[in-house]
Amino acid sequence: MLFTACALLASSGVCRAAGTQPAAAKPAPPAETAFYVATNGDDGWSGKLAGPSQDRTDGPFASVTRARDAVRALAERAKGPIMVYIRGGRHQLTEPLVFTPQDSGSSDSPVIYAAYSGETPVLSGGRIIAGWKQDADGLWTAQVGTDWNFHQLFVNGQRRPRARLPATDFFRTDGQIPQGQNARFRFRPGDIRPAWARLGNVEVVVIDKWMDLRMTITSVEGNTVTTDGFRPANFDNPDVRYWIENVPEALAAPGMWYLDRGIGVVSYRALAGEDLSHAEVVAPALEQVIRFDGSRGGAVHDLGLRGLTVSHADWAPAKPAQPGTIQAEAQRGAALEATGARDITVEKCTFTHLGQYAVAFGQGAKRIRIVANEMADLGAGGVKIGDARSNVNPRISPQRGAERGLYRWPTDPSQYRAGPDYPRDEAATSSDNLVTDNRIHDLGAVFPAAVGIWVGQSPDNTIAHNEIHDTYYSGISCGWTWGFGPTAARNNVIEYNLIYNIGRGRLSDMGAIYLLGVQPGTMVRNNVVHDVARFPEPDGYGGWGVYLDATTSGVTVENNLVYRTQDGALHQNAGENNTIVNNIFALGEEAQIFRSHAAARLSFTFEHNIVYWQRGDLLRMRLGEGGVMFDSNLYGNASGGPVTFGAAHLGTVSWQQWQARGQDKNSLIADPGFADPEHGDFTLRPDSPAFKIGFKQIDVGQAGPRG
Repeated sequence: MLFTACALLASSGVCRAAGTQPAAAKPAPPAETAFYVATNGDDGWSGKLAGPSQDRTDGPFASVTRARDAVRALAERAKGPIMVYIRGGRHQLTEPLVFTPQDSGSSDSPVIYAAYSGETPVLSGGRIIAGWKQDADGLWTAQVGTDWNFHQLFVNGQRRPRARLPATDFFRTDGQIPQGQNARFRFRPGDIRPAWARLGNVEVVVIDKWMDLRMTITSVEGNTVTTDGFRPANFDNPDVRYWIENVPEALAAPGMWYLDRGIGVVSYRALAGEDLSHAEVVAPALEQVIRFDGSRGGAVHDLGLRGLTVSHADWAPAKPAQPGTIQAEAQRGAALEATGARDITVEKCTFTHLGQYAVAFGQGAKRIRIVANEMADLGAGGVKIGDARSNVNPRISPQRGAERGLYRWPTDPSQYRAGPDYPRDEAATSSDNLVTDNRIHDLGAVFPAAVGIWVGQSPDNTIAHNEIHDTYYSGISCGWTWGFGPTAARNNVIEYNLIYNIGRGRLSDMGAIYLLGVQPGTMVRNNVVHDVARFPEPDGYGGWGVYLDATTSGVTVENNLVYRTQDGALHQNAGENNTIVNNIFALGEEAQIFRSHAAARLSFTFEHNIVYWQRGDLLRMRLGEGGVMFDSNLYGNASGGPVTFGAAHLGTVSWQQWQARGQDKNSLIADPGFADPEHGDFTLRPDSPAFKIGFKQIDVGQAGPRG
């Protein structure tokens, strides 16, 4: 009986052992204030119902903008979240959704715009194109008006390429493109037609090294074409690759489309089985879908986006086209942009079918959380932190020293010039941001030189547990100072990221993880990188795993697995005092470790690493320059050949000669005993000789998104 009574009391939560005090009741969570938005709503309603009332006199709002204004109008905000639940369906925006400081929440009462449970709301910057007609040749056309100059088209949720020539390969310029504004070049017979200049929106897309340019054709005279673009100094190849976009002659290829702005008609050559009279065809009408604008009157803060899909944002040529830093396409805009924002969360959202970057938090971005989002089918890249106009460059090009290959970068800060938005105070510096557990893939559909995650002059950020793949250029890029000039990029942590299929044979001079400038305290650790491929030689070069470029210094590279890279798992260029420890570098094609230019002092320390290869060089560098310290490493040449250091064209030394130079005194040459390296399993056997040199097993299963 006593047991039964206690059991009954326990079921109500009040039974306790003798002598104990009742547990304190947990306070109820603060009640939320909720508004709703639905495609069948009405902006004249209260927005406090999830669906229309039976008599259709009240219900959800029709627009997110109206819900935002309702939050602004709240006379008093009690503690607890203010929720705006957005129902499923396509919410077409006619202008960007802008949040200003008056839309901010607080730590006790954040404002969150979230997907309604179980539904998928799409915030679209596009318009549906209807009224398609098919001619006798099978070509579909629709009237869109002469004032709508869109650059992308999506049919039934899939990107369709603009009509281009050649369809899959490249043309080559007949000589170099001269530097400067209104870039012009000579073309080879038959590649460009004079009539294209009269159409007004035919574009030349030029790619070279790590860059791309998009320029509109303005005139064609003989075999010379003139554009409205600016050609920077780095486009110096004599026969650079290019293709032509938005030309009607290319419409013979299925899946391509062409916009004739002169008459306001879009044409599309359907794929097999497509019927545009029953298809959803969307073209973007906005370049930006969401903006957090704290540029005036204080910061935008304590807002969140959760579970939303952001789609159909376009891009447009810069007008006028301006010279400037073009690496990583960092000057490009984004579908979601923010300045003067702090304590913003973008979580579990989808960014897709976009023309530029997905998300960009510029100056003054602090404590931003970009967590567990999907970013795919992007015209440029995924995430930008910082402002691309904050770059720092030497006033004169670095000079070669008397010692071959040694670049002398200026060490005096006065010998560097900063971009117009280089952060000059703490408030303007983007810092303390978190980019984690995102899936970022299929990038560069419009601008192939973009990257998955870009961090500029910004300290104390964490880039962790992201999966980045299928890019044409680098996966993660951090730092925005070329040389030993001033920098704000320090104490950044890049860890547990899974990065693969980088480059895809399109561009050059890239790294799955790319760092730039002096970065004291920055850590690159516990990442898994594989399959990096740049454009083939003779034009192509530089497909690296971890790339410490342009005087990258003070960085620790630790516990990373990097394999199947075209030019090397690790590359350092002119930096100092980096620490490379406890990594696995394996199966590079051209080399495993690469140092292109020496530093005035110690380039790097290389300890407790495993290097495993079948072809290519072990260490490609000019041996006479010194400036490295190797010890307690394990080297396994799976081809059975000798272990040598250097390269045939730079000079090599044997293992014994290398040790006589004071290097690798406590290192081993042995089979490391990997489980199945050919299939990406680098687990070490318990009896691996790697443990004798102090190597610690890397838990590669932690890399990539969690959950």
